[in-house]
Amino acid sequence: MRKLPFFALFLLFAVSCKNENQSQQQNTEPISNEKNAMPTRAEDEFEIWDNLTVEEQEAREKQYLSKYNFNQTYTLKGINNELGMLFEDWDNTDTCSFYGGYYEDFRSHVLTPLISERIELHLKNPLTLNHNLLRVERKIYVEKTPDEKCKIYSFNIQAGGNNINHATYFQFKNHLGETTFYRYNSGYEEFDGVCDTVFQFKSDGKNYYMIPVYEKFGGKLYIFSIDNGRFVYHNEFFPDEDSRKLERWNSKITFNPITKTVSTIGDAGYGDSVIERTYTLVE
Repeated sequence: MRKLPFFALFLLFAVSCKNENQSQQQNTEPISNEKNAMPTRAEDEFEIWDNLTVEEQEAREKQYLSKYNFNQTYTLKGINNELGMLFEDWDNTDTCSFYGGYYEDFRSHVLTPLISERIELHLKNPLTLNHNLLRVERKIYVEKTPDEKCKIYSFNIQAGGNNINHATYFQFKNHLGETTFYRYNSGYEEFDGVCDTVFQFKSDGKNYYMIPVYEKFGGKLYIFSIDNGRFVYHNEFFPDEDSRKLERWNSKITFNPITKTVSTIGDAGYGDSVIERTYTLVE
């Protein structure tokens, strides 16, 4: 057997000692908690709802719904708190992210259908027509006609992105005196409009209401009445279709219910392209 030179034996001994010291040092270092910690919700924020199993989706939804009592006998306070909590959660991206991963997923898969279901239930309750829902009104548009015969609710249903698209409901009494509602449909498949004010005027002793409805690319004025408990459009009052148009940006409307004069001003979105219209409704 060939013997190694002395200097080679010394080198092997030095390397062996170094490796042993490194091994002892690694064994005595504390274990990092960061590597073994459960991921926080912030790290989970961008998980995709559709990538969860059906069981995981149902568990998330059940966990969220557990804070509501949908079997209660509803008082005005109970309705106000339930709808108020739903609209507050809609605005709270942290809440949405906790239950549904990426907040847009939870909004579209859980909150949007749930809000539609609950508000359509409660808009049939005369309590919501005859009284204010203060907690709800802090989060969404709620307008009432001057004669208090109709209430208008508008709220965002766009789960994400830069656009804000609204659902708008009209609440009134039908021919039987029962509280009911009509949901505005803009004609677009995906987009509804927002209404933030209402005007009232009389023609031949009958009450009519004029509203602006803003959609994705602008808006229009509408006139309607409640005829024997039915929601009816009356856009024949406008002199032409162009007079109904509202510009996309900074639209302002004034209306004189005595002279029935309408004035609108707004920016079409092309720099200084401010457009003004003034006309009288046709009777």
